Amino acid sequence: MTILGTSGFVGITSTSTAAAYQAIHLTLPAQLPQAVQGKAYSFSFGNHVSGGEGPPYIWKLTGKMPLGLRFATSSGKITGTVSKTAKAAFYTLRICATGSKRSVGSGESGNTACASTRLVVVKAAVSRTPSTTFTTSPSLIPPASALTKPPTDLRGINDHAEVFSTGLDPAFVTLGPKLGNRPSLPSYSGQTGLVEEVANGSPVLAPLNLRFIGFNDRNSDYRIAANGIRQVPFDDLELCFESTSTDWPGLIFCVYHLQNSPLLRGLNQSPLCSNATEWPGPLRAEGHQFFTDADYMLAGTTTSASCQALLGRSISRGSVIGYAGSVGSHSQAPIRIKVRDRSINSTVKKGDQHLHWVQPDVFFYWKCFAPGVEFAPGVLAYPFDCDGYRVPSVQRSVEFKYAN
Repeated sequence: MTILGTSGFVGITSTSTAAAYQAIHLTLPAQLPQAVQGKAYSFSFGNHVSGGEGPPYIWKLTGKMPLGLRFATSSGKITGTVSKTAKAAFYTLRICATGSKRSVGSGESGNTACASTRLVVVKAAVSRTPSTTFTTSPSLIPPASALTKPPTDLRGINDHAEVFSTGLDPAFVTLGPKLGNRPSLPSYSGQTGLVEEVANGSPVLAPLNLRFIGFNDRNSDYRIAANGIRQVPFDDLELCFESTSTDWPGLIFCVYHLQNSPLLRGLNQSPLCSNATEWPGPLRAEGHQFFTDADYMLAGTTTSASCQALLGRSISRGSVIGYAGSVGSHSQAPIRIKVRDRSINSTVKKGDQHLHWVQPDVFFYWKCFAPGVEFAPGVLAYPFDCDGYRVPSVQRSVEFKYAN
């Protein structure tokens, strides 16, 4: 049985079926915490097995392992230091656990359960001296923490991957894994957003504490696609935020293809800030704008002022920032994330070269938000309701607006 989850993991559960035995259950994430060339690595499959009258279990691994790592059949642990020459790639592993104790009344040895997962090896981050054209001190720019600090407790982490689909164009991913959780789904050239498959009008939540820094309202009645197809409607409001969290200083989070937002009090209220007929319509944008290979500031205009954007407003983790829109019959709310790092992003032609596009579903650890839930350092909240949590009913309306 396959259970789809978030943040780039798919839980895969295998249960032995021999009736005479107490069943063994082996449940693995689709992807293990990533390994880094030249770094120590450890992972225990023993934390993911139960039944069969309990441990000890006899373990078996099938599949090619990265150079430098070894697997212990007695403990079910992967340990070692990844070789600096290990290939940076995905390694598919099949794991089996066999009960070593006799089952009650069976008179036979324990049964076996198997499941598959994958391990990704990435290259070690390389620190470079920043260009003198940037004034930020390198000592004030921390390395990307999720590359080196996985949470110690993975319960409830990365278990809703079914919401994420098409990832970024690998050519523009300059930090962390190049490929997302579903590399078989092709991205378009220059794509920097991870598609979030949610129902039309679904609230989009802030994944961490943020500050609202820019918007671009391209909402239109329709768009004529490159293939001539008329897409009705074409919701394309984009909002961008900067992290105020000490875990991710300077992180940029953008979400687009929204139909509305409580942060734009004049959206769909003022004629100057309502749907254009054909995409993209007149320029209705202000603040910090982020593109595939550039970022820059846009000054306010009479048109952008009509949107009454609450620019500069602080947003706490789990707060509603927008509502998913539709491109034709496809409802979605794609997210784009840039992470600040010491290294230089040479794909940036204009703007901050310390900001890097990342594949959000495999770069970050994700967890469902609910009031009172504690988040380990570096872990983000899924930008949607999950695990039974729903935002307050008044905020579920796509017309909801924050007060000034």
